[in-house]
Amino acid sequence: MKKIIVISIMVLVISGTAFAQAVTGWESPQSASTQGRLRSAADDFIRPDAYKGVSFNNTFNIVSFDSSNRATIGFAAKNENIYISAFYRGSFLYGKEAFNYTEGYRSWLGGFKVTKEYTSLTYDTNDPYNQLAVLIGVGDMGFRLALTATLDIFSDTDFISGTTQYKSYSSEKGHITPQLAWSFTKNLASNGIKPWATIDLAFNRNNAKSTAYFNNGTNWAAENEKVITSNNTFVPTLNLGLGGYTIANKNSWRTSADLDYTLALTIWDNEFNYTSSAAPGSNSIGKINGTVSGTGELAERSLSSNTITPSVSTQWNGEKLRLRLKFNLPFVFTNDVSTDMYRKTNDASLETGTLGKDGNDKKTGIFNLSPNLRLAAQWQLASKLFLNAGGRINVSALTVTTVDNRVFDEDIEVPNSSTKSVTNTFAGTTTALTLGTTINATDNLFIEASCGVSANNGIDVFSTTPNQGLFTFGRILVGLKF
Repeated sequence: MKKIIVISIMVLVISGTAFAQAVTGWESPQSASTQGRLRSAADDFIRPDAYKGVSFNNTFNIVSFDSSNRATIGFAAKNENIYISAFYRGSFLYGKEAFNYTEGYRSWLGGFKVTKEYTSLTYDTNDPYNQLAVLIGVGDMGFRLALTATLDIFSDTDFISGTTQYKSYSSEKGHITPQLAWSFTKNLASNGIKPWATIDLAFNRNNAKSTAYFNNGTNWAAENEKVITSNNTFVPTLNLGLGGYTIANKNSWRTSADLDYTLALTIWDNEFNYTSSAAPGSNSIGKINGTVSGTGELAERSLSSNTITPSVSTQWNGEKLRLRLKFNLPFVFTNDVSTDMYRKTNDASLETGTLGKDGNDKKTGIFNLSPNLRLAAQWQLASKLFLNAGGRINVSALTVTTVDNRVFDEDIEVPNSSTKSVTNTFAGTTTALTLGTTINATDNLFIEASCGVSANNGIDVFSTTPNQGLFTFGRILVGLKF
């Protein structure tokens, strides 16, 4: 699990800086097919740094269709003093757990009662997905507030599930992530520098609690509340960028340099059960800033990641051809601290909610260097038709992992238990190829589409295999401006 969390944060911070000002998870088909190097108005209308470049008189509207079964709609309006745009992408209630039940006359606490009986209290693998964003542009700045949610919640009282009679049961699964984005819309210097910042606050929830009834031999009573699952994290992420500085501009070629920074923290906030008495119903709940395994093992955790990404980009605009290139060189520094814990006991040898060190006290430092190169081209095939193409090369050049470990036995460090290991990993290279089209049908109507390319970058003009044929369109966007 630790490796999964670390790798996930690495992927986010390495790729996130390139699209940090975009609404999370969204890019137009033109942007997707050019690896983000040739954005369209469907991207810029909701970006705090670029909304002024969207040309329309009164209103701007988009609707997008893709294979994710998520609806995407957007709207923008402006006057002389203010710009306002709104964006929605999601599946509405699709993915929300139904928690089906039947209600009838059933055995209840030694008697009979009309009671609900749930088929299951577990969530499936689907999650509801909904995303809202509102951008306000005033003067030379843009401000955007966005909210992404996959959270699913269940709560009920006095019901039956399986053979258990519950007094109460509550659970949560998914995340809710607000984001605030800000940017200047014009350069602060003649050759560039357009600062921007985003702050994401991800509240990840995966927990369940219950209070069940039990028969103590003479009557029915409610046990103390118990933790069933607790795996919650809070992940604040800060992205900062300079906005680019032009270092060369000659003969239609323009080259710029940029620098981005990302700080991501993972904060655990979980609960665990402990028994302070041998009597039934005596469960107590403690708190830990760490993880609780399914078998009850405890570990305090802290995780932070710093990413510094210098980059160089160049572009050329011809009469019918536009070319783009960007090289990112992210330096990722991750610190992960994990300490195995145990529940202390009191004088009566009963567990308490106080924790101590017992087991491994591990500090893991990871340095990762994974440069990536993105290429893009847009070719005007006809007066209204454009072909978009993009390519990406990711090089997992180097990962250095340093682990310092000590062993504790009930708060006492085991003599001569300290170890240090250093592991160097040189991974491979991955590539991606993307294609798409843009049709500027009229002055008021434009259409964008992503063409099919297989997972191994294969293209078959006449293939009918999903996401592989050149004439298979995985995403289509229609835009209207008036």
